[in-house]
Amino acid sequence: MMKWVLKKSNGTDNPHAVELRMKPEFDPLVTAIYTIDYELFPEFMTVVSQSENWGFSYAYFRFYDCMDLAERDVVERFEGRRMKPAEVFVYQEYVGTVLVGQIHFNQLILEYGHALLLYKSQRDLVSAAWVNEMKKALSILTAHILGPSNGH
Repeated sequence: MMKWVLKKSNGTDNPHAVELRMKPEFDPLVTAIYTIDYELFPEFMTVVSQSENWGFSYAYFRFYDCMDLAERDVVERFEGRRMKPAEVFVYQEYVGTVLVGQIHFNQLILEYGHALLLYKSQRDLVSAAWVNEMKKALSILTAHILGPSNGH
């Protein structure tokens, strides 16, 4: 089971103003999240809500359904096992890789997004446009997590 703790970062070296604590095996996930510029986080959450791949050269998130067999074979070489449906492959060039369940991943990103919105705007001057984009992206991701069974 993937567990995490989110709290306000005391230092100014954390650009998100959010401290994410998880077990060491999830360091690639934590580091990959930290590599996302806060200004891009609304876009990242929207992409996650659509279960689409996201990333750049040194960190990326790949969803099972968006990968072909060759890409899944690469995951198996990294992880030593086949990737399962409803898993997300997280790669961070300097820290490594980890497979995480998509349901828990989505929940983490949602909670992290709420914390980012709260703590970043408490610590730093952020634009009203970014705040609005974050609120919209949080709403979209929430609707995705809740699914079609409740009228969304």
